[in-house]
Amino acid sequence: MILSLRRIYRFLMFKEEKKLVKDGVYGLVRHPLYLGDSIWPIGWSLIWTKLCSLILTPIWFLFYIITTFYEERRLEEEFGDEYREYKKRVRRIIPLVY
Repeated sequence: MILSLRRIYRFLMFKEEKKLVKDGVYGLVRHPLYLGDSIWPIGWSLIWTKLCSLILTPIWFLFYIITTFYEERRLEEEFGDEYREYKKRVRRIIPLVY
């Protein structure tokens, strides 16, 4: 998460002209923040081994998957063919899988 935030920090904080970030962790997955934010609930589920956490973790991850569809639609509108080509090369959330 830290690596991905470092790559987009200046666009978020200083309102610099937006450009599509495709290198660094964004060269491995299109949504590294969502990946990072999904890892900690998995860890807590394994530590607590409580039924509620085991049920909520997949729901948390599903929420992010659904969110990516809306976000990617907006990114395609903003960056067009450049984003479509990027989508063909880089996985959505989990490197080498999805």
